[in-house]
Amino acid sequence: MKRSVIIALIVIIAIFAVGCKKSIEEKISENIIEETVDGEVDLDLDGDTTTIKTEEGSAKIGESLKWPKDKMGKLPELKANITMVMDDANSQLVMVTFEGLDSKDATKYVEAIKALGYVATYETNTSDVVSFSGRHEDGTMLTLMYSNAGDGSISYGKDQSSNDKVNTPAEPPVESEEEVDMTDAATWPSDFFVGIPELKGKITAINSNGSNEKYIDLQYVERQDAIDFIEVLKNSEYKVDTTESTSTDSIEYYAYNEKGDYIFFIYYSNGDSNIGLAKTE
Repeated sequence: MKRSVIIALIVIIAIFAVGCKKSIEEKISENIIEETVDGEVDLDLDGDTTTIKTEEGSAKIGESLKWPKDKMGKLPELKANITMVMDDANSQLVMVTFEGLDSKDATKYVEAIKALGYVATYETNTSDVVSFSGRHEDGTMLTLMYSNAGDGSISYGKDQSSNDKVNTPAEPPVESEEEVDMTDAATWPSDFFVGIPELKGKITAINSNGSNEKYIDLQYVERQDAIDFIEVLKNSEYKVDTTESTSTDSIEYYAYNEKGDYIFFIYYSNGDSNIGLAKTE
């Protein structure tokens, strides 16, 4: 089996680290890569741009490369400096690496992806990282990875899962046709969770660790109610050093306020949820 074109990229990057130029060095480089991938390689050195073509795909490495519009479906163009475009024929996957992307534009790009109909299988948004993986009902999937340094990558291609269906969030299981007893085991501690409204669901336990920490366990929480609750938290005082992640199995939110008080919320696809608040004083 022939090795992936990714290996060829690693080799060529190492070669260019010592300043290989177009001429006899180009032919030598082709021979080295051909031995690595066990196949024919077409290597083109054009100024600061390098193009590699093999039977398994192609890659272009450089600065300010063009957005591969014809290979990225309906995805909008990134407002960034594109440094590599790789097309893997085996996996039918296109990968674009970039740098110089503003964090606000990264967040806006994720929102644009969602607007196109991509359903998140994993998502996280922190002060350091923005990442999103999602599937579309048209059979495509993508993954965006971004760091606050401004660089990252986006992969796009055909969904390789067995059923090619969107992995929609799981709903809490139906217990039975009998009415569920939603009587809370305790009262929502509004005097401690000041400014935080009660989450819809059944409170099964409230635990304390001293006078400055409280933890609430709930059942039968609806996913949309969990999403709405996180929006409340994001618009409250708890919006410092936030971490937010979403997957098919859970939704999580962690944050501080200006005083250093720490709050977290975790929702699971079966309807269970946990809320905790630790105050500095």
